[in-house]
Amino acid sequence: MRYGTGVAIGTMAIGGMGIAATLLWRGMRSVLEVGGTCGEGGPFVVRQACPDGVVASVPLACLGAVVCVLVYLVAAREFGGTSLLRLGWPVLFLSLGWNFLEDAIEPASGARVGVSSLICGVFFVVMGGVPLIWGVVISRRHESGVPDAVIPMAEQRQQRARLAEIDRLGRSGVIDADEQLRRRAAIPLARFERDIVVRMTRGVRALLGTAFIAGVAGGWVLFSFMT
Repeated sequence: MRYGTGVAIGTMAIGGMGIAATLLWRGMRSVLEVGGTCGEGGPFVVRQACPDGVVASVPLACLGAVVCVLVYLVAAREFGGTSLLRLGWPVLFLSLGWNFLEDAIEPASGARVGVSSLICGVFFVVMGGVPLIWGVVISRRHESGVPDAVIPMAEQRQQRARLAEIDRLGRSGVIDADEQLRRRAAIPLARFERDIVVRMTRGVRALLGTAFIAGVAGGWVLFSFMT
């Protein structure tokens, strides 16, 4: 997979994540508006039917999110975007936590304060907020410790093959230790301690951010269409 192909596939996958997150968020919100529980079909009498679109949108969102994450994880290796997946967990829990907290303030049951929603909301905010803060700290340390270089994955494979060949020649005695070090130093990848030294450019980050926002908008429209 080439650099440009990886960016294109990663952008589509990020957009798909935005759609999935929005479908799940709106589906959850619809269920909270009818009391927090609902049912559909089966041999039992359903006390509260699920709102239109929820039965289809929520499973679709969960399955779609898993597929998009896996696709993005493969594609992002080509342009150094795997670190963005750290934001997936906080986005999920903070957005769903907001739904719980809003339901706690104005519960559908008519109670003054929805205690169960409040507890879930605080729990979800903590579950999303702590990894978000930790991820920001790790990202800053990573960016300060990795050279500012962009080496496509295909070129990395070639350079690793050259390094392996140099090491083989050194072990077999064809070249001495000094020559081995000189040849290794001539290969850019050998200067870095990390295996993956690809870093996203600002343009790619902007593209991925735009794709996610577009996915959120598309998911909002899609859910409205399904209901």
